[in-house]
Amino acid sequence: MNNESNKIKKIKYYLRDIKNIDSQLNDLFLERVSLSEEIYEYIFNNNIENDKLTKNIQFVNFNGISKIPELNEIYKVLIKSNKKQFNRIKKEYNLEYALVNYNENKFTEYILNRFIGNEIGSFNLNEEEIQNLLKRNSFKGYFINTKSSNKFMKSIEDSTFQAKEIGDLNLIQKVKGKNFGFNTEYYGYMQFFNKYRLQIQDKNILILRGEDSVNSLKYALTRLGANSIEIYNKDEIYQKEYSSEVFINMLDSDIENYENIIYLSNFPNLEYIIDFSKDVLFSKLYIDAKNNNIDIYRGFIKELYQTKKSLEILTRKKYSEYIFENIFDDYIKENMNIVLVGMPGAGKTTIGRKLGKIMNRKHYDLDREFQNEYGISPADFLRNEDESTFREMEKKIVRRLGNLQNVIISTSGGVVSKMENYYHLKKNSVIFMIERNINYLSTKNRPLSEGGIETLIKMKEEREKGYKYFTDYTVENRGNFDRAAYLVEEKFNSLEIF
Repeated sequence: MNNESNKIKKIKYYLRDIKNIDSQLNDLFLERVSLSEEIYEYIFNNNIENDKLTKNIQFVNFNGISKIPELNEIYKVLIKSNKKQFNRIKKEYNLEYALVNYNENKFTEYILNRFIGNEIGSFNLNEEEIQNLLKRNSFKGYFINTKSSNKFMKSIEDSTFQAKEIGDLNLIQKVKGKNFGFNTEYYGYMQFFNKYRLQIQDKNILILRGEDSVNSLKYALTRLGANSIEIYNKDEIYQKEYSSEVFINMLDSDIENYENIIYLSNFPNLEYIIDFSKDVLFSKLYIDAKNNNIDIYRGFIKELYQTKKSLEILTRKKYSEYIFENIFDDYIKENMNIVLVGMPGAGKTTIGRKLGKIMNRKHYDLDREFQNEYGISPADFLRNEDESTFREMEKKIVRRLGNLQNVIISTSGGVVSKMENYYHLKKNSVIFMIERNINYLSTKNRPLSEGGIETLIKMKEEREKGYKYFTDYTVENRGNFDRAAYLVEEKFNSLEIF
């Protein structure tokens, strides 16, 4: 018996060794694949297209290996993988258009993919690689970000009058091997101000800048007759009064301590706000402005017109404004969440689940996410702990879910008791209240609802203000959950967001 036990131990020892070697082989294989991709990127980044050199990289050295036929099969897979890598990267570097260092603007990429998606590649390059990319004659044009436009200046032959005046460019067109620069961002700003008929003449403007260049915006405002233009970084805005009539925000809300940077009470003369932040659909600034009855305009239209103009220059085609505005509507709807709030037992989870299937979207249930996060159901937690502790823990889940896009979120009945939850839920969402007759509210496995109709009436009265504040639209659930889900979908599809 002891001998048998020793044999089993020895086998387990061998198995551990095999497992370790397998892990090393896996790491080496991945390293080999990654290294070959890095070499291919380097070859094309530096325009070193040498067939013999490329073949040496693609093929594996079989010396001393062919005696093990099984390994030959593995290396054939590696060769196949190398060829796929090479062909993919080669294709990308021989497309018609390039999006360079532009990955922070999803809306622009969305538009471009709708029109030239099959012919545009995305590149994140350093200055030397940019110069090499601009030398490639396969590209007809380059979409670039103004904050890195200085890296392109030395490689263009000429630029438009506006680009020279502004000192920034965001588009390069290649004609007969020569690169010409354009600034369509300025055009986008001018169309934005015209679209909303915003009065700039003689106004005092304050710009809170982010990472992007503000040269084009400043140039447009000057051309429109602004009286004064003050530009501040986030660290330069102090808690004092500013005389500006127009406040323009360029700062995205994902930066640290964003909530303590902008206070609308510091602008007693404010007539309206323009919000050019790009990270969310409804920023905290947008929500605060609406709550204070201050007109605020979101900057998506500027991006739309800027990209339209860029496409017209590069493709030499005219595009209908109507088509582009439909694309804008599609983008908003595709990225917007649907959030369901309402009393416990109103049917939010069931309706949300059905809505997810109808609209082909992922459904998140806040109570289920709470259990996944903390390893205990909300019902069990509330039977042993107080509600205030529960709501503080719930806030963490709400913040995470609020960062998602294109999903359905069923909330808890008491999520409205924390007003900060609104900012996180609203920033990418439209919020529907699921209303149901109080006599039909389910109280099963809901500790806070126990106590009968009197408890529910009191709870509804306490939360009524929160429900009203959170709600954009109301849908009644009369017991037909499918119908309620279709009513939410119907209302959502008919919305005019901005």
